Amino acid sequence: MRETLATVLDRQDAISFVGRADELSALTELFSPDAPTRIVHLHGPAGIGKSALLREVARRGRAHGWTPRTIEGRDLAPTPEALAAALDGLDDEQRPLLLFDTYERISGLDGLLRLDVLPGLSAATRVVFASRRPPARGWSEDGWDAVTRTLEIGPLSDADARTLLRASGIATSQVPWIVASAAGSPLALRLLVDTQGDARGLGPLDVSSPEQVRGLMRRLTDAELDPRHHDVLAVAAIARVTTLGLLEAVLPDQDAGIALQWLASRSFAEPLALGFTLHDLVRRAARADLLHSDPERERAMRRRIADYLYGRAVTGELSLSIDLAHLIDNPALRWGYSWEAANRYHLDDLRPGDVAALRARMEKIGYDGWWSLSERLMDVAPARATVVRDANQHPVAFTVVVTPGNAPEMARLDPQLGPWLRYAAQVLRTRDAVIWQASVNLTGDQDSPVQAMLGMSGILRSGLANPRYGFLPINPRLAGGVAFAAATGARHVPDLDVEVPDGRIECHVLDFGPGGLLAYQRDDVYTETGTTPPTRDPDLLAAAVRYSLRHLHRPSELASSPLAVGSTPMDRAASVRTLLTNAIDETFGSTPDERLLRDVLVRGCLDPATTHEQAADDLHVSRATYFRKLRTATERLSRHVASSYA
Repeated sequence: MRETLATVLDRQDAISFVGRADELSALTELFSPDAPTRIVHLHGPAGIGKSALLREVARRGRAHGWTPRTIEGRDLAPTPEALAAALDGLDDEQRPLLLFDTYERISGLDGLLRLDVLPGLSAATRVVFASRRPPARGWSEDGWDAVTRTLEIGPLSDADARTLLRASGIATSQVPWIVASAAGSPLALRLLVDTQGDARGLGPLDVSSPEQVRGLMRRLTDAELDPRHHDVLAVAAIARVTTLGLLEAVLPDQDAGIALQWLASRSFAEPLALGFTLHDLVRRAARADLLHSDPERERAMRRRIADYLYGRAVTGELSLSIDLAHLIDNPALRWGYSWEAANRYHLDDLRPGDVAALRARMEKIGYDGWWSLSERLMDVAPARATVVRDANQHPVAFTVVVTPGNAPEMARLDPQLGPWLRYAAQVLRTRDAVIWQASVNLTGDQDSPVQAMLGMSGILRSGLANPRYGFLPINPRLAGGVAFAAATGARHVPDLDVEVPDGRIECHVLDFGPGGLLAYQRDDVYTETGTTPPTRDPDLLAAAVRYSLRHLHRPSELASSPLAVGSTPMDRAASVRTLLTNAIDETFGSTPDERLLRDVLVRGCLDPATTHEQAADDLHVSRATYFRKLRTATERLSRHVASSYA
């Protein structure tokens, strides 16, 4: 047969295809004549290699006697007529292999395919869908579940990425940074090579170089950019997830619905939560481009995004703490809380066999002395433990977290946790504290973002609406942990340090401030962008204290105070009362004059049944003295609250 350009291209594509052994093993089962599975749904984010895998399936199907036919969703109109034309002649094939690529573009045909088209095809037909989204629920109903399988396509393993790069002629010395930068994305691997020269001159992507960044942006997005949506791309480059509400808040002059629809239709955007996120390489390049071209615009936009997320989070969506953390650039802070490892790892509960596997890993690295308490807590209170797993479901990290409200009794008697719990109750006088008994990264890379994922998971699984305090177990031998504690302003309490057989664990107490973790994160964004955080403005704080004292017995008013935190109006009102009550106890001393200032404030503001006139009489002072003391006490309280936020 005459060799065509198509056969040359296909041969080269087959040579360059690497990895995906598990996925191919499952897909090859389709080609058994008696295979129960006739339909496979592949799904995964943009650039993860779905199309390449589909082409390899076509080659293997052909080798097994099937006739592949690929339908590209980007080229097919989502109409019954267009689908019928694409399938014309399929009945003439003895073993048709139907492959749908970019299926998310034509998912409106899902019902037609499931209810009408596929049931009428030959029983020998095999069908593979490749989409960014998981299949609709209908594929697990009405008997389809018996013949349908779903495969999620995850990141390419580091070993496969190295093989692909070496096959491309990349110098061995350049491979590690490319593998790390691509984070398992085959598309990112190719782009990093294509946009930075040949193998001999290849160097790391320099986000400080406008030329490199703009070259990468052109390669990634130019064909799909639209000047009318320049701001939409900027928002998506900064935010972890871009939603309709976020666009409405940050870009009020644009039609948010049209803007989100445009973003959703880009090949470099993928669904996440209730919105869309950019492919990581595109996001980093677009953010760097924005920082080079208009840094003040980037800073202003980052603050607006933080304000929106904070407003949503304090009304009960603590998970948005992940999105707030994403806005913080300080690498020392990101070491301890961020979510960037989520593209390669995931959180999970304890499973059978995990404790034994973790024990073996801890013993191997010499942390077995620290491990004993973790193991006891996992046995007594497994819900307090969280495991991080890799793509192969192996546990690679874990954390054990308690609070004063959910700590089991054995923790209160423990030499480590007992004193920490008592310190929270007796010194800080709070139950609003997340206490990490352990937070251990077992990947072998102490700078791995897995460590930050453990920090976030402890907060999310604590059960607290907006934690005020964090107790951090810091191993002084780990530079990242020491730097994180310093960057957060956590205070080392030597009396709470614990000596363990394999070293010493320091206790660092982190006070997020009266606004809790969420205000702390929002304020970090403001500070990084060179602006005074709203809650740290002395005038605003003074006004908030005065306002809250005047309305201390009107919950609806208290709930709108800038000092309020919590998931419901009732919780928010209660948080202000608690804040001011504690602040009064901390502000005034024990001398007679100090006690009088405190009593004036308590009787005049905290007691709902007392008028100012009655309070003055009961305290045996003139009305003029009473009101003078009330003003002085209010000002003192205001300064104390301001210093707590600073």
